Amino acid sequence: MYPTDDTIAALSTPPLPSAVAIVRISGPKSLEVLSLLFRARGGDKKPAPRVMTSGDIIDPATKEVIDEVLAVFFRAPASYTGEDSVEIHCHGNPFIAKKILEAATTLKGVRASERGEFTYRAFLNGKMDLAQAEAVLAVIESKTDFALKTGLAQLKGRLAKEAGKWRKDIMDILATIEAKLDYPEDDTDGETFGAGLAERILSIKKEMEKAVENTAEMFAGEVNVVITGKPNVGKSSLFNALAREDLAIVAPVAGTTTDTLSETLRWDGLLWKVHDTAGLSGRPASGAVEEMGRARTGAKIQSAHALIAVFDGSRKLDADDVMTAKLAAKVADGTSRRGETNRRALVAVINKSDILPDAAGAEDVLSIFPAELKPPVIKASAAKGEGIDAIKSALAELLTGAAGKRLPDAGEVIVANVRQKKALAEAVEALAEAARVCGRTSRNEELTAHQLRLAADAVSEILGEITPDDILSEIFSRFCVGK
Repeated sequence: MYPTDDTIAALSTPPLPSAVAIVRISGPKSLEVLSLLFRARGGDKKPAPRVMTSGDIIDPATKEVIDEVLAVFFRAPASYTGEDSVEIHCHGNPFIAKKILEAATTLKGVRASERGEFTYRAFLNGKMDLAQAEAVLAVIESKTDFALKTGLAQLKGRLAKEAGKWRKDIMDILATIEAKLDYPEDDTDGETFGAGLAERILSIKKEMEKAVENTAEMFAGEVNVVITGKPNVGKSSLFNALAREDLAIVAPVAGTTTDTLSETLRWDGLLWKVHDTAGLSGRPASGAVEEMGRARTGAKIQSAHALIAVFDGSRKLDADDVMTAKLAAKVADGTSRRGETNRRALVAVINKSDILPDAAGAEDVLSIFPAELKPPVIKASAAKGEGIDAIKSALAELLTGAAGKRLPDAGEVIVANVRQKKALAEAVEALAEAARVCGRTSRNEELTAHQLRLAADAVSEILGEITPDDILSEIFSRFCVGK
C-alpha cells in the first residue's frame, strides 16, 4: 500500500474550468508547505486553524504571485485524514490549480498523492472504518436518489454500528463458552445451556440475514433492461416511446435494427439502461451483419436485469414468437447448470394492439410461455404512447421480486457491495454451523467456539479490522486522486 509518513498533495476538484478549485495537502509537512507558499493579507504567513484566510500563493522559485486564494489548515487529529492538513481554494482555472500543485510538490518531502490516498489515511488513522471509506466512493459515484441516501447512511456509520453490535454479541457468547471450557465442573445444566446459546446465536444470524437481503448494489447502479422479440414487432418504436425521443430508426421493413442501441432513463427512483436489439428469428441470417446483430442481442439478453419480450398484436403468433418466449423465459428463470439462481424480471408486451386488437391476445401470448413462468402481459401501442407507463410500473414492481428482494429503505442496515455481502454471508454460514453444533445433546464447545470466531472475523472484515492489503489496495484504487 501507500507510504504514510510523508506529505501528499492533490487537486481535489475536477481539472475543468470552474468558479473555484481546491488543492488539498495532508501530512507532517502540511503547515510548513503553507508557510512557504502562502502570504496572508496583513503579512501573516500562517492563518488561524479552521479559519478561512485570504491571501496570495507565492511561487517559491520565482517569488511571484500565482493566484489570490483562500487558505485553511486543520491540526491533527481534527481533519479528514486525521493528520495536519491544508486546503487552498484558488480560482477554478486548471492552469492555476496545476501551478499551485506543482509549487507544493517541488518542496522536499511532498509528493503528488495516489488514488484514494487521503481516504486511506483517514481509514488508517481511525477517522472511519472500511465500510465508511467505501461509502465515500458510493456518494461520489451515486447516480440515483437511492444510491445517494444509502451512501450517506453508510458514511454516517449505520452498517458499522450494527456490525459492531453483532461482533460484540458473538464475542459475549464466545466468552460464555470459553468460561465453560475453563471450568467444566460448573456445567450442571448442559442441555439447557446449549439450547439457550443456540437460540442467541440464531437471533444474531437472523439479523444478519436480513441485512444480506438488503443489498444495494443493483439498485444503486444502472438496471439493464433489454427489449427483445422477432423482427418488425415494434421494438424500436417501444424503445423510442420509453425514451420519449426518436432515437432509433423506425421503418415498416423487417430487420431495420441490426445493432443494439442504448439509452439511460430515470423512473421510479432508479436508473434504467434500456437496450433496443436486433430481431430474433429461426431463419438463417441473411449476412454477416445480421449474424453479428443476433450475437449481440444474445449477449445483451444474458446480461439483463429485466426483459421486455415484444409481440405483434396485429398478427397471429408464429414460430419466431415461440422462440422469443422460450428464450426470455429461460433467461428470466436464471437457473444455471450448477443450480444457482439469478432471476430476472420479465414483462410481455403486445404491441400494435390498436390495429387488430383480437389478432394476438393475452391468452395467446401466455400460451407460448412455459407453464412455470407466466409473465404479466401488457397491451400497448408504442406509436401512440399507450401502455408505456404500465410497462414501466410492471418492470419496477417485478424487478425486486425477480431479484428476490424489495427495494430497501435507506434507513435500514444495507449491504453496499459484493465484498460486504460476501463477508456477511460467511458470518451467517459460520453462525448456522455454531448453532447446529451447540444445540445438539452431545454438543462440542470447541467446535462451537471455532465457528463463532470465524463469524466474528468475517464481521471484522466488513469494518476493515482484519482486511488483507491486496483487498485494501483494490478498494482505494477505485477512488479519484484527491479523495
